[in-house]
Amino acid sequence: MRSDFRRAWQFLVRNPTFTAVSVLSLAMGISASSAIFSFVNGVLLAPLPFPGSDRLVLIQETVRGPREPASPQRYPDWLQAPSLSSVTGFYSEDFSVQMSESPEHISGYRTFGDFFKTFHAQPRWAALFPPMKTAGPAHG
Repeated sequence: MRSDFRRAWQFLVRNPTFTAVSVLSLAMGISASSAIFSFVNGVLLAPLPFPGSDRLVLIQETVRGPREPASPQRYPDWLQAPSLSSVTGFYSEDFSVQMSESPEHISGYRTFGDFFKTFHAQPRWAALFPPMKTAGPAHG
């Protein structure tokens, strides 16, 4: 066994190009594997950063086509489901904000239901508005 290692070492010393290519190939393979594992671990395997994240479900609907998020108009229907302890949702919308002379158009999300309560979170920059007395979101 020692003679095999000695012969391999001598071969590597005598062929520096082969040695460099071999070492670089190993380094690239190991770093690529590490990067892929870090991504998969962070995105798919690690739990979400809030309590009860293992109890969350995403409700989607399919109506003659691709799967899409559940319609906000169906919110009152989902509230009646006895197996769901909390129902919330969001949808994207464009807003106009006027901080100076001309309004600025921004994209954002409207939430409905107990959005922050469901995620055990507080808004970072805004205050919570009191719950609206409507049956669901007004989305046209």
